[in-house]
Amino acid sequence: LGAGRGACLVAVLPGQVALGQGEESLRKRFGDGLTLLHVEQDSRVAERLWPHLLQDRLDIMETLGVTPPGVLRVILAHSDKAFAQYVPGQGRDTVGAYLLGQRVIVLRSPRTSAAQWDLRGVARHELVHGLLDLAVDGPIPRWLNEGLALLVAGDIDFLDDARLNLAAVTGQLIPLSRLVYGFPEQHGVRSLAYAQAASFSRFLLSRGGMTAVQWLVRELGQGVPAH
Repeated sequence: LGAGRGACLVAVLPGQVALGQGEESLRKRFGDGLTLLHVEQDSRVAERLWPHLLQDRLDIMETLGVTPPGVLRVILAHSDKAFAQYVPGQGRDTVGAYLLGQRVIVLRSPRTSAAQWDLRGVARHELVHGLLDLAVDGPIPRWLNEGLALLVAGDIDFLDDARLNLAAVTGQLIPLSRLVYGFPEQHGVRSLAYAQAASFSRFLLSRGGMTAVQWLVRELGQGVPAH
């Protein structure tokens, strides 16, 4: 399914686009808690991705200690135009997004670009966002949402520790209060925001292991605000 996450960006976005336009022509796969939609030309990609989606969903729920009700829709966007319909305003280096509140994951089809990326890895990251959205009624700060997704999806080792350490030494860390509702658009600063989010998850893991992560998610699910 491709390799090399590299500079690919994944985003949590508020659901602001109308879904359903043209979806009647898409092929659909149905499973427990998931639906995958794609055009016929992406049937081979979908066939390879589908079992991974089903298994990764189960693994993520076990890791987070949640079994939320509801179904997530995964849309494999077959073109730049199709991706932009669901995820407006994002560059071509954005290959996946979760539409917050709409229970929709949008993945860019590998056919849309000569570049390679880890499609399963991006999908797994967005699945974490989706399952957190199902499990927690209230808003989760963006820095916490991304930190948990990086940890649970196994992306935590791909972050730039050198950049994080330099920012800490030079006093350039981004206040978490500025990362509650979104991340900066500038690529370099955005990378730092992801690194800071990952740093929190590492700290949580070092203090209490996955038990601490599950406790935090359980508290969020019960309406305890994240301070």
